[in-house]
Amino acid sequence: MTQCAPTGARGRGSSSPLFWRRGRLLRVMARHLVMILGIALGFIGWGTLMDSTPVGSGLEAALGTVAWRHAARLTAFGPRVPGSAAHDRAQAYIVETLTALPGWWVQVQSFTVGVQRYVNVVAVWPEPVGAPGWLFSAHYDTVPGSPGALDNATGVGLLLALADHWSRHAPPTPVVLGFWDGEEAGLLGSTVYAHRYATGNAERIPRLIGHVSLEMVGWPRGATCFHTFRYPWGLTSEAHPLAPAWLLRHVLRTARTAGLTPRFGDPYLSYPYQWAVRNVRIPFASDDAPFSRVGVPSIFVADASFARFYPAYHSPSDHIEEASVERLERYARWLLQVVETPPGSTPDRDQAYWVFGSWVLSGAALWWGLVVLGILYGILAGTAPAHPVIRWGRLLVPLGLALWKPAEALALLVPATLLAGLGHLQTDPIVLRLLGALPGLVYWSGPLLTFLAMFRFPGIRWTVEGLSLTGLMLAWFLLLLRSRLL
Repeated sequence: MTQCAPTGARGRGSSSPLFWRRGRLLRVMARHLVMILGIALGFIGWGTLMDSTPVGSGLEAALGTVAWRHAARLTAFGPRVPGSAAHDRAQAYIVETLTALPGWWVQVQSFTVGVQRYVNVVAVWPEPVGAPGWLFSAHYDTVPGSPGALDNATGVGLLLALADHWSRHAPPTPVVLGFWDGEEAGLLGSTVYAHRYATGNAERIPRLIGHVSLEMVGWPRGATCFHTFRYPWGLTSEAHPLAPAWLLRHVLRTARTAGLTPRFGDPYLSYPYQWAVRNVRIPFASDDAPFSRVGVPSIFVADASFARFYPAYHSPSDHIEEASVERLERYARWLLQVVETPPGSTPDRDQAYWVFGSWVLSGAALWWGLVVLGILYGILAGTAPAHPVIRWGRLLVPLGLALWKPAEALALLVPATLLAGLGHLQTDPIVLRLLGALPGLVYWSGPLLTFLAMFRFPGIRWTVEGLSLTGLMLAWFLLLLRSRLL
């Protein structure tokens, strides 16, 4: 006689074993992710609390408006081409504004290149005497035909607004404000002044802690990007001409406190693309480059990136209406923080570092982190139920993939993006831009492929693969940070 099983004997897992295993797997992954994200958010929140020092005296509420008005006056003069009447009026306006402020020592320095005369304007707050100080700079010349609101009247306006603020509320360190001429002709003004500083011929200038060059700031649709003259290639020494890690950490931390959301490098293009542009295509630099060459730790900030470029750049459409008072306000608060906040670490220029988006990790921290991960892996490997083995073959075969295929594709992407960066703004076909962003798209596809494989292959063990897939997701998250896509 056939014996019937009682109702409900099979249970949920038996009636739909694949669905049940997947459900358990997702719950395990969710628990892992919640735990890891909780720890990460705890560290991030702690860091935010540590960095949330309020800014100064209360006068900064109007600094964005003051900077915008100065920029509007400069833009109204018209294209500030060296030798033109508009250029001379802009120079006179800068000098008159600075000399009317108490406490500043102002010097006008002229120089000639070929047959063209150029004029730098330098303002120094010398106190406390003998202490090292900061240099903030912006160029005031333009290309022919462009009124130059974002390039670079807003940068000049910010410096003039800060000069007014510091004349009323003295900064804790000496400050040098540089208004360079001839930037559009090849960084002429900053190059001349950097040489004078390096040879001891820059009168009344303190030893410089660091230098911040302002370029195209105040564009509300842009992405705040910090650049150095050269990009580090992964883990590298801070030897000249790279900005030292302490400077990167300092400007990133103070910028976040001031309400900016900066990244080191372009947030939308892959790292190899940018490395090729900045390390090989040297013309893509600003007034930070001459000071980096003479050993002054320098960084350049802009609201325009390679991928989200300012559309009115070097055009007649570069009007003051493109600038945001609120964004200029945040930049003013940031520069106040740069001066008022101690760097937080010794300016050790021999330390190695690695940049992950807006995070700057020292080489020592990175290597100790790898050691800790190795120890944790050894502990987990000793417990069979929690052994995080990534069974790549089992995940990729159902998708028709083999290990060598994605490895080969990723290997080819690196030289492809390097070539794309070398061709940046030369032939400039759309394929170069696509290649520049392609590694980031591949990184994004990693979690998607993982989930597709998980749902196509029925034999996944929930305990082992839960840890494996969680680790894989985190690995891709780090790759996204490394490629500036987060």
